[in-house]
Amino acid sequence: MVSAQGMAPLLRGDSAVADDLPSGDFAGLLRQHRRAAGMTQRELAARAGLSAATVRDLEQRRTRVPLARSAEALAMALRLGPPEVHALRRATTLAVKRAAAITQPRAALAGDRPAIFALGPLTIGRHEAQVDVGGHGMRTVLGRLILSPGRAVPRDELFDLLWPAGAPESAINLVQTYVSRLRRLLEPGRSPRARTSAVELVPGGYRLQIDAGRLDVLTFRGLVLQARDTRAERPAQAGRLLDRALAMWRGDPFDDLDTLREHPLAVALREERLAASLLRAELADTPEQHAAVVVLLRPLADRHPLHEPVHASLMLALAGTGRQADALSVFDEVRRRLAEQLGVDPGTALTEGRQLVLRQQWRSSSSKHRTVVRRRPVPYQVPSAPSDFTGRTEHLTRLREMLGGGAHGGSMVCTVSGVAGTGKTALLGAVAAELRDTYEDGQLYVDLQGSGPRPLPPLDALGFMLRALNVQAETLGPQEAAGLLRSALAGRRVLVVLDDVRDAAQIRSLLPGPGRSAVLVASRHRLADLEGARPVRLGPLSQSEAVELLTKVACRASATHAQIHELVHVVVDACERLPLAIRIAGIRLGDQPSYARQLADEKHRLDHLCLGDLNVRAAFERSYLQLTPTVARAFRLAALAPGADFGLAGAAVLLGDDGWAVQRLLEHLVERNLLERSDAGRYRYHGLLRLYAAELARAEAERAETVARMSWV
Repeated sequence: MVSAQGMAPLLRGDSAVADDLPSGDFAGLLRQHRRAAGMTQRELAARAGLSAATVRDLEQRRTRVPLARSAEALAMALRLGPPEVHALRRATTLAVKRAAAITQPRAALAGDRPAIFALGPLTIGRHEAQVDVGGHGMRTVLGRLILSPGRAVPRDELFDLLWPAGAPESAINLVQTYVSRLRRLLEPGRSPRARTSAVELVPGGYRLQIDAGRLDVLTFRGLVLQARDTRAERPAQAGRLLDRALAMWRGDPFDDLDTLREHPLAVALREERLAASLLRAELADTPEQHAAVVVLLRPLADRHPLHEPVHASLMLALAGTGRQADALSVFDEVRRRLAEQLGVDPGTALTEGRQLVLRQQWRSSSSKHRTVVRRRPVPYQVPSAPSDFTGRTEHLTRLREMLGGGAHGGSMVCTVSGVAGTGKTALLGAVAAELRDTYEDGQLYVDLQGSGPRPLPPLDALGFMLRALNVQAETLGPQEAAGLLRSALAGRRVLVVLDDVRDAAQIRSLLPGPGRSAVLVASRHRLADLEGARPVRLGPLSQSEAVELLTKVACRASATHAQIHELVHVVVDACERLPLAIRIAGIRLGDQPSYARQLADEKHRLDHLCLGDLNVRAAFERSYLQLTPTVARAFRLAALAPGADFGLAGAAVLLGDDGWAVQRLLEHLVERNLLERSDAGRYRYHGLLRLYAAELARAEAERAETVARMSWV
């Protein structure tokens, strides 16, 4: 027992916590009492005979339901008086009731078929009963499939997760065994010969194909999406949807799986919860809702001590419950941490939040004021497409459909890839122009210079983007800057356009977290290893599109239109419908109609496809110079194969190597869009690219002949 003087601060603490949640909050009470007693979590745990992890998990709400004996031990260790013990017991009872309420949507989610619960410890449930998922291997495979439901997961990635030091010879059989067991768990009674399966075999890997009602991750995302769609017209309904979504979380996803805990998609999933919590805070409109938001955001604020939007929302929620002093204390504490750890001042969200608190203008239905935040400058940085941009209707439609919808579970990422000169940058400009009204918070653009000798470092790109968003980040390291970018984009709808990307590693840190922003990427490579990206392949123009573009460009440069129209098809065929070549040819044709005869000479055709800084050979050369010597040799020699295309056997003869090694070289060229592979497994060059490769092969042969002759001198 403690004295009356000792009880006073505890009673004040109990009252303060009650303001956080009128119905009581075990985690808040425990933390308040521990701090009032001047003890650390470790000291309290030792005195109560518990582990430090138990106390930490209770305070951070990772353990939602405290054991009765643990609660009693903690009360005795803290030497609480009867009022405080009663409050703690009451909070324990309420925690049990809340946990029971949370299991109700889980039971409804499961229905008659087994359902997967990943928003916390990974479990499979059926009829409210928990099914044993299995050992570490099965849990890892299932967890990775859950992180990208409906999308193929390469088998090699599963190998890397399961065996970081190197997969054993039995790796394929082991993974197949794990998948078979998962199928039996998810589809009990299913015939082995059934054509459909929850875990489908796809080329090179597996895919989790499951109804949204059987995976809590998808159910959560669906509820959040509905909330975003309805928040403008029906904010109260949106708030209830978010309450249901957030109630599904039982802890950190895959916290018990070291193979997946820090996987980028697992981190993104946690950030989805963060974004949904911020949206719920934005919709709070009564003192009671603000109090609930305080409880929702406090553990997030503890976990993200430098996340300014979280602390800004917490400030407004505290003020909405009448606790202006506590709200201002949050600002002071975050400002101190930013200055000490990063050397920066609070950003717009925190400073404007502080002003709203001082003016008592937080959002509340009982107040005459509403939250009015000064609109940030809206960046529109994407270069416009050329005024004579032509065609690409199918690609525009597909990108518009993928990027023009509502919010996504995670940030939508679309990649546009193609050989040099296919007009990727022009397509980006056209897409951005069509989506200008969709992304009301602006469009960011960074040229990553990936095809050049000095690609832009990710930290420099982060600096460009943060400054465009009016966020200063001169003193930050790469990880801090990436986190700050995700924070800055969390509450916005921005289209991030990344042009001329060398590889996936260059842009992973530039991707937003979950929310309504999206990313449009252009690269000469296919970027197959960019997780969750939706690819769009850009090839030559169609014949009609190429004719239209050439006609536009040539007729604009000449007054002699009749003669140009007679030569259009000849020039288009010589340019192999490559937009860059057509643009050069159009300008030169308009100036000199006899130019068409120059293009007829294949050997010197590339010499005539240059104009100022527009140069087809130079564009190809930038891609060629990035190849390793072995791949570059394959690129040169394969161009000597007779016919329009060639098979693996013919390439093996040309390269003088076995088929397996040659196939790897050719597939590397396919990934870089320097070769095309047909469904029949045959390879072909773009016509102009073949001329360039053959030109290199001839130069290499001439060089070898010269060296041989010199050896006789």
